[in-house]
Amino acid sequence: MWQSQLRLPRRSTKLHGPYWQWTAKADGKTINRRLTQREAELYSEWISNDRQARALLAQMRETAAKAAQLILQHDPAGRVDEV
Repeated sequence: MWQSQLRLPRRSTKLHGPYWQWTAKADGKTINRRLTQREAELYSEWISNDRQARALLAQMRETAAKAAQLILQHDPAGRVDEV
């Protein structure tokens, strides 16, 4: 019996990434987009900036709430002296 010496190339089950993806919701639907490495770097920077801005805003809201509480404790009528 004759056997072929040719081998068919195997399909690799391994990905040849890295692959970067961006996922978001729009109008109730999930949107997926594959990104280039440069786009992924930009998105990463933007996401980091967004997190920092949100943390800063949370601190500002906390400070404002504490200030309001101190003002109202000092003057229960809520009057604020004008400068």
